[in-house]
Amino acid sequence: MTRLHDKIRQIIETTPRLTQRGLAERMGLDPAAVNRMLYGRRGIMAEEIPVIESYLGQRIDLTDAAPAARRGLSDVPQADVAPPQAHITPPALPDTMAPVPVRDALSGDEAPIDWTPRHPAQAGIRAAFALYVTDDRMSPRYFPGETVYVHPHRPPAPLQDIVIAGAAGALSICRLMGSDSDFLTVQYLNPLREEKISRSSITAIYAIVGRS
Repeated sequence: MTRLHDKIRQIIETTPRLTQRGLAERMGLDPAAVNRMLYGRRGIMAEEIPVIESYLGQRIDLTDAAPAARRGLSDVPQADVAPPQAHITPPALPDTMAPVPVRDALSGDEAPIDWTPRHPAQAGIRAAFALYVTDDRMSPRYFPGETVYVHPHRPPAPLQDIVIAGAAGALSICRLMGSDSDFLTVQYLNPLREEKISRSSITAIYAIVGRS
């Protein structure tokens, strides 16, 4: 059985003029979100299908998919159905089930750039969110394009991975090595180094509770 995301990826890979980046631009998504979508790690919303088909220049043929999928695009396998985008209100689900927003780490803007299923460690947590890793400063622990899940209320402990919100709003992933009333000592892995960061330059510290 061909899954919807596999079919889209096959069309892109076999058509020279098509690229994942081009599809991302057409959909208004971060390229990392489209990469996750094409490999089944991010669902596809029903309203996104016409945009995808417009970019591909063809309807998505699901004749080799399961019978339920052949009845119509609205019947694609449930695993391929994604939560809404930033301009759409997320589905009304209990806090233990509702998707969490993916925030833009570079700008620090709280408006979602994507939605992702809630990590079990975020169950019932209000204001929980996720980030896409945007650089390689924490490689090989985290790689660009990965998702990290954030608990906005849990105090981070030493030797725990954290997200720091700078005064300008940008979000940075690092490891907390220690702290006092004036400074945080954090560690980056690529290259391996420790830095002291003044608390006055930080607006928030969040604990990372999962990754995918």
